[in-house]
Amino acid sequence: MRRIHTMRALGVIAVPLLIVAASPRESIEDIIRRGNDAFAAKQYRSAVQLYQQAEGLTPDPGLVAFNKASALYQLALAAQSPAEKAGRFHEAEEAYRCAADDATQPRRLLARFGLANSLLQGRAEDADSLKQAVACYRECLTSDALDDSLKADARHNLEVAKLKLLKVQSKPPSERAKDPGGEDKPKKPDKKEPKKEPKPPQQGGDPMKDAGQPKGSGDPAEV
Repeated sequence: MRRIHTMRALGVIAVPLLIVAASPRESIEDIIRRGNDAFAAKQYRSAVQLYQQAEGLTPDPGLVAFNKASALYQLALAAQSPAEKAGRFHEAEEAYRCAADDATQPRRLLARFGLANSLLQGRAEDADSLKQAVACYRECLTSDALDDSLKADARHNLEVAKLKLLKVQSKPPSERAKDPGGEDKPKKPDKKEPKKEPKPPQQGGDPMKDAGQPKGSGDPAEV
């Protein structure tokens, strides 16, 4: 089967200095930077906690949401149980959706790419989710805001999503995995993981310096 390409590590986006402080000694910028440092050290749980601490205080919630989504995506990839993996991918989905709201390019497309990867990895048995992933990848391919390398990843993942969608649609309803509520249950992602890991945290303000890195989705932006 084809492998899902993960988004390349995004260049950290610098966050402008903020007037509001989380404490007398630590600014929002410091908290986000600490989160990015934790992400770089692969301490993803700590990174998520720090981004959550900054969420209610930052004037750029989309940036923090993107970075948190990146860390959650990495936690999903590393999860051992199918239930935890599906839950983490769902959390990453929600954070990527927030990051895409009212975001400027290329962050919006990077968030859409991360959302598509989260859907493709975590909801491979759900036709509606796969359709959303297909739409996100197509959106990435119609924009000039992303570099050729990332577009190649989106093109690859689009074909993977289309094949999975056809496979799901060809099954009779009785053969689809269901959860207790009767809805399609996210299938354990294929062992084929993105060739590259998601992009690192963005730093805020500046455009990402390397919008192409992870072919999957997951790195935060630095301050």
